[in-house]
Amino acid sequence: MNRSILIVICDFLLVSLLAFSTVDINKVADEGVPRTVKTEIVTNQLDTGKDLAAVMRLALDEERRGREQLIGELTRARIARLDGQTGGESVARVAADMRRTLQLHCGVFRFPDLLVEGVAKIKEIAQRAGRTEISDKSKVFNTARVEALELDNLIEVARATLVSAEARKESRGAHDRSDFPHRDDDHWMRHTLWYKEGDRLDYRPVKTKPLTVAPFEPKARVY
Repeated sequence: MNRSILIVICDFLLVSLLAFSTVDINKVADEGVPRTVKTEIVTNQLDTGKDLAAVMRLALDEERRGREQLIGELTRARIARLDGQTGGESVARVAADMRRTLQLHCGVFRFPDLLVEGVAKIKEIAQRAGRTEISDKSKVFNTARVEALELDNLIEVARATLVSAEARKESRGAHDRSDFPHRDDDHWMRHTLWYKEGDRLDYRPVKTKPLTVAPFEPKARVY
């Protein structure tokens, strides 16, 4: 569950318990219960609410620390691979092939056969990017390591771009597909979500109703 949602739940429960305390005060006041008992009721419920919120926040903090630890381990593993890699490919050569593939297969004017071929090529280049080697292993001001890490990031963007472009069966303002020359808002007015594992795609609808300004009616670009 989203962290912010859980925090809202914690705060809601705390407020609810305080509200119940107010009800209890009114109830026992009508029944003539001594003030010390009223105070004890409020204090106990307030402490319970605070304890519950503290436990849930602690669980969220542990989850966050676990994610941060995993991210740190992945980062250290990337650097360790570069430090230990021998007999690998040139970072510059793999990066050049990545750029060339995007330019030739996923430009403004797109063709179905080139898109399919580009997806296969970029997946192959992604595998090569995992075997790159740097000759400079120094730890200070190492621009070779920086460029290799940049390639690791860029190759994922390249995969996401090509896989998503091949799946989008329409033309839109930023691109033109020869086999689908028209814009298709009924099926493709949505954002593409790319997942690294298996190059899986998912989609999310576009929000067309702003909160503070008048909506802009979606329409095709004409010149």
